[in-house]
Amino acid sequence: MTRDEILDRIRKVQALAQKGTDGERQSAERRLAELMEKYHITLEDIEQNEDKEEIFWYRCKGEDWDQIFRQVAAVMGCRRFTYLKPGDTSKRAEKLRSVAWDRPRGSNTVIICTYLKFIEITTAYELYQKSYNKQKEAFVYAFLMRNQLLLTGDENRKPTPEELEMVARATYMAGSIEKVNTHKQLGTGLYLEQ
Repeated sequence: MTRDEILDRIRKVQALAQKGTDGERQSAERRLAELMEKYHITLEDIEQNEDKEEIFWYRCKGEDWDQIFRQVAAVMGCRRFTYLKPGDTSKRAEKLRSVAWDRPRGSNTVIICTYLKFIEITTAYELYQKSYNKQKEAFVYAFLMRNQLLLTGDENRKPTPEELEMVARATYMAGSIEKVNTHKQLGTGLYLEQ
C-alpha cells in the first residue's frame, strides 16, 4: 500500500470521526488513532492541502445514479460538477478528458472540491445507493402486488424479519401505484390496456 493510499484510508476514517453519529464517531476515533500509530502518520500529514480544491473523478453507473450523485453533491454544498456520457465528443468533454489524464477507467462524473468534501460526498452517496436498492426492491414487489402478478411461495417457509419489513414497505407503496387494467382480445390472444 502506497503512502497516498494510506493517507486516503486515514482521511476517510477521520471524516467519519468528525461527521458520524455518537457510536460511529467513537469507533472511528479509535480506528483513526490505531491507523496513525501503525503507519506513523501525524495530523499535519493528514491535514496537508486540506483546503485546496482538486478535480476528482467518480464512476456513476447510469444516469439515475449520476443524478443521485449530483443531488448529494449539491446538497452538501458542492456546485461544480459534470457528467460525461459515454461517447460524448463535445469540446467540453474533450477538454475535461485532456485535463484529467489520470482519470480512473470508467469514471464519468467529475467534481471539483476539497479532498475531505469529496470523501464526505462519496460516503453519503454510497449510503444512499444502498437505501435506493432496498427501496427499488420494495417498489418492484409493490408493483407486482398491485397488479396481481405476484405468485405465492412455499406456504411452510417462515419469512425472515427483513422479508417481512420489505413486504410492509411494499404494501404501503402498492396503494399509490396505478393499476394496469388489461383485457384479453378474443381473436388474437393479445393483452391490451383498457
